This record gives sequence, C-alpha cells and structure tokens, in this order.
Amino acid sequence: DYVRTRDHIVGGDVSVPLHRIEAFLSASQAAVRRIDPETEFLVFGHLGDGNLHYVIATPKAREAMETVYRMVAESGGSIAAEHGIGIDKKPWLHLSRSAAEIGTMRRLKAALDPKGILNRGRIFDGA
Repeated sequence: DYVRTRDHIVGGDVSVPLHRIEAFLSASQAAVRRIDPETEFLVFGHLGDGNLHYVIATPKAREAMETVYRMVAESGGSIAAEHGIGIDKKPWLHLSRSAAEIGTMRRLKAALDPKGILNRGRIFDGA
C-alpha cells in the first residue's frame, strides 16, 4: 500500500557491512533529507547479511538514489545485493566495482556470450 499511495518512488537493494549499518542508515537518510526535507523512507531487508531494501519517496528520486549509492560505496558496500545491477543501476556500477573488476566482468561476458545475445544492454552497452 505504501508504494501505491506515493508519487516519485524509487527503490533498490544495497548491501552494507554489518558493523556499518546503523551509521550508514543515519547518514544516508540525513544526506537525502538535505536534498529534500520531505523525503519519506522505507528500509527493510536481511540484516544478517547486510542486505537493505530502500524505498524512497521524493520528487528528487534520482538524486536521492545516487546519494545512497555513493554512501554505500563509501561504507565499503555494494550497490547491488540480491537483485543485481541491471539497467537501473548500470550508471552507478563504478561506485562499488573497480575498473579491474568491471574489466573482468566484460571479459567473462564476452567469453560466455560471444554473440552478445544474452541480456543485451543490461549491464554493458552493446553486450
């Protein structure tokens, strides 16, 4: 019901090291509220492994999620927990993966899908 009754909803799953969850939640929500003081948050997840699901309601949704993703990276976490990167998180992959890791991902994709027909454009353009 929450999502159906709000406009400008954005969400995603992230992972944060367990010992940093409390500080991350406080800091990320404060940072997003500096962008839009009226922002509403719904955060739930699998705390045993640091997996958090974010639902954020704000007209500045893209800016809010970029802020969250940057703070995840600064906390040593990943912008993708159980749901992967896909199209929505593709612009922010570099925040939680190094250039070397992304290069390895590209090489694996090319080796396993030489014709580039599986999930074309989902993570890498033209692949």
